[in-house]
Amino acid sequence: MDENDFSKFGQSICDTVTDAVNSAMESMDFSGLSEKISSTADHIMQETVGAFTGKNGQGNKKGNVYEKTDKEKLELRFTKKTPGKVSGILMCTFGGIGTAGFGLPAFILLVLGLIGRQPLVTSCGFLGFLPFAIAFGILLKNGCDRLGRISRFERYKRCIGTKALCAVRSLSGAVGLPEKKVQRELERMISQGYFLQGHMDDEKSCLILDDETYELYLHSKQQMENARREEEQQAGNKEVKEAVRVGMEYIKQIRQINDELPQPVISEKLSHLEEVIGLIYLSVQKTPEKIGSIKRFTEYYLPNTMSLVTRYRDLDRIDTDKARESKAQIENALDTINDAFDKLLDSLYEDDRMKIQTDIAVLKTLLSQEGLVDDGLHM
Repeated sequence: MDENDFSKFGQSICDTVTDAVNSAMESMDFSGLSEKISSTADHIMQETVGAFTGKNGQGNKKGNVYEKTDKEKLELRFTKKTPGKVSGILMCTFGGIGTAGFGLPAFILLVLGLIGRQPLVTSCGFLGFLPFAIAFGILLKNGCDRLGRISRFERYKRCIGTKALCAVRSLSGAVGLPEKKVQRELERMISQGYFLQGHMDDEKSCLILDDETYELYLHSKQQMENARREEEQQAGNKEVKEAVRVGMEYIKQIRQINDELPQPVISEKLSHLEEVIGLIYLSVQKTPEKIGSIKRFTEYYLPNTMSLVTRYRDLDRIDTDKARESKAQIENALDTINDAFDKLLDSLYEDDRMKIQTDIAVLKTLLSQEGLVDDGLHM
């Protein structure tokens, strides 16, 4: 198998992962991603090995390629010595003997007490046997639970076969237990060493049987996460760009109206309005995550402010008492608007101010510890 063959094999795996991730991203359904990747990757592996060894899955070695047989796969995935088998048998044996040995006398004494024969003696005898019967009963139950778990483990193995992963839903059907209970049992079996390389996926919907498939699963999830973050970032950047474009268009319109109005009072107000709007969008442009803080500003406050400025320009062309009164009202409103926009700008830079204050305090402390500044020196 030359380098080109290895390259083709690697490209096939890469294409498998990429296609599976893209399909999951389009449908927003990631539940079957692990199984799809694993089964396809196993198929590619078998075909590739078969092409260069002449056999499929026979454990042949040629060059640097070695394909494990089904038996070898099982040995690497499932424990040979089932944990708790011997102790389960012993617990069932002694638990059964003890439960019968103490439970039967306790039951007989209970019956005799109920029919009125020597109630004091029978009650004392019953209370003497009962704790031991309960203790051995608990021992018997724990032993049965262990043997039941071992029996289910064998059914899990038959259901899984040589697959690299298996859905919890399938395993639940194989043993006739609810999926939630099977999930908890599989996690316990993994921790106790039943599955030598066992892993559960993040949703606990799939049992992964070997480390290679689990690494492939983690790699696929990381690719999806990166794709999701990139998509969110692109959407965020697009939203910021559109918001900045809209803001610059409003500034352009305000400046044009400002040029048409010669009065110093209104010109000063409009100039301040231009400046504060520009600084607001500059802050968002530098820190895109602040875009949510100016959504209402962009969609509501700014259009209404633009409407007032446009009305002022139109009224300036009319020389009547009512027009002058309306202009005065708009001028007062612009003062209120400028104050409100100034507060919005301050809130956008609040985190920056806090960070600056923290950095100054830390720097001052370090310099004081080094003896480079006096404690009373203010920075």
